[in-house]
Amino acid sequence: MNDWFLQSIVWSIDSNGKDKVEFYINTNKVADFTLNNPLPALSIEIWLDSSLIDPEAPGGVTVSQPEEEQFMDIDFLSVVQPGI
Repeated sequence: MNDWFLQSIVWSIDSNGKDKVEFYINTNKVADFTLNNPLPALSIEIWLDSSLIDPEAPGGVTVSQPEEEQFMDIDFLSVVQPGI
């Protein structure tokens, strides 16, 4: 992957008072979840991983060994609380 993309995570409370999380890539919603139990305060952790989702592998994950050095650039990070 060599192109820039915008990743957004929107954490909110739905009309039933449950935590809801929506995931977007380049403004397109790719997933959303409503949590049965609220989570505590969150932190941000960003890392580059060589794991691949593989339903056939033990634990559902395989680890690849990249042939070339990998890196990730983060241009900006914004954390906002809507309504404040």
